[in-house]
Amino acid sequence: MPAPSLAPGMATAAPGGGSFLNEKLPADVLALPLFDSTGEAFTLADFAGKYVVITNFLTSCHEICPMTTVNMRDIARALSAVGLASKVAVMEVSVDGERDTAPCRRIGRPARVIPTT
Repeated sequence: MPAPSLAPGMATAAPGGGSFLNEKLPADVLALPLFDSTGEAFTLADFAGKYVVITNFLTSCHEICPMTTVNMRDIARALSAVGLASKVAVMEVSVDGERDTAPCRRIGRPARVIPTT
């Protein structure tokens, strides 16, 4: 489903949950360093020209996070299956940098942290 046409600064509910947002991200947000599960740095600016599906997670979350991780993995797989993986970035971003380190996620503690790409 294509994103709806929205005026700048507007948002609307997405089918199945979430939001479509038509807002340019500030330069400081685009430049914020993020790290993948191998510890390699990247920024949201690296995904210019792509749709970005992003959610937050905590490895210490035992309730909804495991289901969210599986859903994000399934979204990435579905996009890949229909040839859209190059146009859409799917990622989870930890909101607990103290505990959600790359080595922690890489060794599978906990095992439910599944790469989405």
